[in-house]
Amino acid sequence: MLGKRLVIIGVVAALLTGCWDQTEVDEIAIIRALGLDQTEEGLLQLSVQVVTPTPMTGEGMEGSQQGGGIREDTVRTVTGITLADAIANLQQQLPRKVFWGQTDILLLGEELARKDIRDHLDFFSREADTRLGMKPLVCKGKAREILEMKSDLETTSAAALQKEAQFSRKRNITMNNVLQSMGSEAEAAAMPLVEKVGPNTLELSGYAIFKQGRLIGTAQSDEAKGIEWLLDQALHSIVTVNGPGGKGKVSLDILKSQTEMEPRIENGRWYMRVKVGTEDDVVQNGAGLDLSNPRLTHEISQRAENVVKGEIRQALRLVQKEMQTDIFGFGEAFRRKYPREWADVRTQWDKKFAQVDVEIDAMVKVERTGLNTSQPGLPKRKVIQE
Repeated sequence: MLGKRLVIIGVVAALLTGCWDQTEVDEIAIIRALGLDQTEEGLLQLSVQVVTPTPMTGEGMEGSQQGGGIREDTVRTVTGITLADAIANLQQQLPRKVFWGQTDILLLGEELARKDIRDHLDFFSREADTRLGMKPLVCKGKAREILEMKSDLETTSAAALQKEAQFSRKRNITMNNVLQSMGSEAEAAAMPLVEKVGPNTLELSGYAIFKQGRLIGTAQSDEAKGIEWLLDQALHSIVTVNGPGGKGKVSLDILKSQTEMEPRIENGRWYMRVKVGTEDDVVQNGAGLDLSNPRLTHEISQRAENVVKGEIRQALRLVQKEMQTDIFGFGEAFRRKYPREWADVRTQWDKKFAQVDVEIDAMVKVERTGLNTSQPGLPKRKVIQE
């Protein structure tokens, strides 16, 4: 009897569900990406890439070219006092309702990023239609110029950036992550850095470091790799080491990676133990090693561990010692474990953060050696057996 009542209630609920507030597909302008810059007059410049969908007709569904689809508009640019004001001005120029539900990319121009961007990011935390899963990026130069670029492989530069962020090691940094990091006691965050490296080519080349809402510097090369280890973003990166005796190179693909942080306070000194564990595949053996020998794979693992430690140290030297900016969450870890001690240093955390002694443990485990245990094309007599 109860089951029948539940079915009836479900049917009635379905029948009562209406579409009184439905918006037709040909009434919206989908914003795929937006860029923020600062004008010479100090106003906010908003640039957007707009997709205008068209409804699917019956003929189109049968394969006719007269069917529905999407059309990529040129970049639209407006200015405003605030982001909300600029968006209102944008809406006045569009005959369709602005829709933020599929916005994937937020680009911040370098000049604007050096100001306090928290006022602009506040909009995304309040507007129900925006996605906190969008990827915030900082670009060298103007965000508008990046959005206006053509892409060799994708329909727009925004689509190319979305794909790069999807497959890059920096793919997991979202708007939600940035808002949480900036809202922490450290008031610090890292965002992927975008550079133009060719006429139609963009690259996620490193990280932009923010402190109190302002861009204070960038990290690239090995320093950026160290940040990825500390942020637990190193999945599918490549670690390359020298072979025994410095002959040849061996490259490992990081299949699994986990970074843990263990804070402790002893005799008034603050310590952070960073533990990195990885499981890897050998993807290139240019050192002529017989990788069926466990001693050789163990040696490669140890060399890879030293590389990981070195990259982390370089990141700490830049971000902890020079910038004194806690983008790694050290402060939150200490606050959770030592709330009383944390309360004493909370207002001077930047200074205390720079004094924390960091201990690095790395454990690299070679899971597979690929289809060959030795180097193809190399005579057996030249293969290093042990």
